[in-house]
Amino acid sequence: MGTHGFLARLVVAAALLLTLSGCDALWTGISPEKYIGQEAPMTLLLAEYVGPDARVTAERVRDDLHDKGFKRAFVIADDDEAFLCHSLYSGFDDPDYLPDKERFAAVRDTSGRTAFGRPLASPLPEPTPMTLYNLLEARGQYTVQVGVFDLYGRKRMANDYAETLRRQGWKAYVYHGDTQSLVTVDTFGREIFDNWARADNPWDPAKIISPDVNRILAALPYVNWNGHQFTKEEVDEIKITRRTSVLLPKSSSPTREITTDMSESMFRSKLVRIPVRARQPAMPRGPIPSPRGGGLR
Repeated sequence: MGTHGFLARLVVAAALLLTLSGCDALWTGISPEKYIGQEAPMTLLLAEYVGPDARVTAERVRDDLHDKGFKRAFVIADDDEAFLCHSLYSGFDDPDYLPDKERFAAVRDTSGRTAFGRPLASPLPEPTPMTLYNLLEARGQYTVQVGVFDLYGRKRMANDYAETLRRQGWKAYVYHGDTQSLVTVDTFGREIFDNWARADNPWDPAKIISPDVNRILAALPYVNWNGHQFTKEEVDEIKITRRTSVLLPKSSSPTREITTDMSESMFRSKLVRIPVRARQPAMPRGPIPSPRGGGLR
């Protein structure tokens, strides 16, 4: 299958499978659903709120901004998470981006302090849906990564794929990172290696001796990427290389440049470490907690 055909199938699959039900975009110029399965546009992310009052707080500040002339301020929210944003931009070179950024840098709260700092453009945010199989809550140190989702709507898409795997009998989990959502299968301790001390040694890596890990890798050899299940035939046609310099202190040449084929490592399922992330408190969080002083001036 050609690259264009794959991308077309990827976008269509995402558009058919996903909705952003429960999310409100309260500026008429923004409809999050239209970006599902695509790269998200840029927006000025002014604040993120979490907790039971997240939506109410974000909408109150949005209304204050509308009263101050910022008519393109909008909120994307679900029950306990809300993002306060302003407008959409084609990128950092969008002619409206820098003027809008400077305007917000001058907004003050009722105490006279900067309300939003100096907000930067970021991809259009999406709330995190309820995740029944959260990898961060699972026990273990390692897991097998079998799915990668990085287009808009990625969180719901990853949840859906984990549900599909669960129905097939796999013990699937989901991890929602800052830019990607990952789907993994099962969790393991260091007993899966012949010598766990070499688990992270790139030159002499430990051997995986676990029958369970090898069974997963054999049954699910290639990742599902944004709803598209890669096959060996497709991966064989893709060539992605990375050129790096390696230090050789005992050699006559201090460095050596090597080229690595990244296709297999990108699209093949693999054993990975389970990330460690502190649980976030149920309170407003960056880029700013909320406009200080109770309102805008």
